[in-house]
Amino acid sequence: MTTSPDGEPIPVDRRLAEIHDRYGPGHLVSRSIRRATPTILRAVEQVHDRAAQTASLPQTGRGGMAR
Repeated sequence: MTTSPDGEPIPVDRRLAEIHDRYGPGHLVSRSIRRATPTILRAVEQVHDRAAQTASLPQTGRGGMAR
């Protein structure tokens, strides 16, 4: 939900708007995305938070020892 149809990184709100624009307001996809938007936004936030936490951890090699 954070990449465009071309694979470019974009904000999730822009991606959701692109989906709505592409399918139109009455389409099943648009209605489903609209209903799922709070869950989608929470999931994206959780992934970003987890990635930030992981990025701050020391890197480990194959033996599990910090480099």
